Amino acid sequence: VSSRLAEALRVRAGEDDATLTHPFHAYPARLHPGTARALVRALALPPGATLLDPFCGSGTVLVEAMAQGLHAEGRDLSPLAVALAEVKTWRTDAAARRELVRRAYIVADGARDALRDGARFDVPAGEGRWFLPHTLHELAALRAALRREHGAVGDGLRMLLSSVLVKLSLQRADSSSERVEKHVPPGAALHRFAYKSKELERCLAAFAAAAPPGATRGVAEDDATVLETVPDRSVDGVVTSPPYANTYDYADHHARRYVWLGLDDRAMRSGELGAARGFRDPVDGARRFREGLAAHCAALARV
Repeated sequence: VSSRLAEALRVRAGEDDATLTHPFHAYPARLHPGTARALVRALALPPGATLLDPFCGSGTVLVEAMAQGLHAEGRDLSPLAVALAEVKTWRTDAAARRELVRRAYIVADGARDALRDGARFDVPAGEGRWFLPHTLHELAALRAALRREHGAVGDGLRMLLSSVLVKLSLQRADSSSERVEKHVPPGAALHRFAYKSKELERCLAAFAAAAPPGATRGVAEDDATVLETVPDRSVDGVVTSPPYANTYDYADHHARRYVWLGLDDRAMRSGELGAARGFRDPVDGARRFREGLAAHCAALARV
């Protein structure tokens, strides 16, 4: 087991990052795709077996599990993670991918026309300080248009917006909630949103070609210390990367996305395991982190 783990960790920075749907959306501390692939293979599960990632994040393990013909189950306390993992493991045909791109350009063009005609749209409370005024109005127009988009294509369009939000904002980066100065030209939000659809189209095509027909998935919001949506003895193997203690605050890093996408982050803010904000008292934070990991291991033993 130790030799297999060591081999899985022997990956170079950037290696395998640009395959399947992995490059579509930035996500802090994502498990390296090459490591995920090696770990899934190391389990040697038969086709159709169920593999669980209880901290699935953006879905890296789920993508690799489906590419190897498995049934992938992903759980995460973050509604953004669940929404993103579902899009990255979306099995599409060419017609669905073309429709995604077509609708992205229709939404962007419609938002541009509405703004040109003087329309104004609601802006989420408190978000004005995070965007330049013209960018704020462009995003508000996109957000209003996306409310009319439904089904899997609508879900994909909302993740397109999610994928460009931080780059368009005055937030330093996905892994930092610091506010900085940036130059974002007028029209950039509409252009990047539409153009990004072509990247997602390529990524989904690569994933569709890699995942055999029998590969399926289930993704749901759940607390990894309980796993109440996973039945007893229903899982054949687990590959996951648990949270690092006192390192990240995912709820803060993704705050722009939760607000603009209308996602409820209350469970994430109260139950995020290992979040840096929980270590203001280091002793108490360490205790609660140990207890959380113990509960998580007990839940894994049950399933």
